[in-house]
Amino acid sequence: MMLDQHAPRALAAFFIVIGFFVAVGLIDSVIGRTRIRADQKGLAIRHSWLGLAFTRRVAKDDIVTIIANATSGSRYYQVDVIKNSGVKDVVASYVADRKDAETLAARLLHAIGS
Repeated sequence: MMLDQHAPRALAAFFIVIGFFVAVGLIDSVIGRTRIRADQKGLAIRHSWLGLAFTRRVAKDDIVTIIANATSGSRYYQVDVIKNSGVKDVVASYVADRKDAETLAARLLHAIGS
């Protein structure tokens, strides 16, 4: 075992924490759910996982445009909100088809009235 070889306990704890976050990320990608609600006020992105949920909101006045982008180094697409500040906020990721990502972006823009 690593601790028997006099490795620093902090190093072992560090890799345990990293492993935990990798495992949580994998589980989230399989069983997590994201819902996007668009209306005249803007977007509400609700992410839920194992009964826990959080919602982030983007006001309509803060949205410049919504676009579909290819993710770098992957065959998937994502839908981004471009804000007035120039910040790109991902609202949907791992969309398998380009046309689906573009359709989602267009529908979101239409729903918020832009």
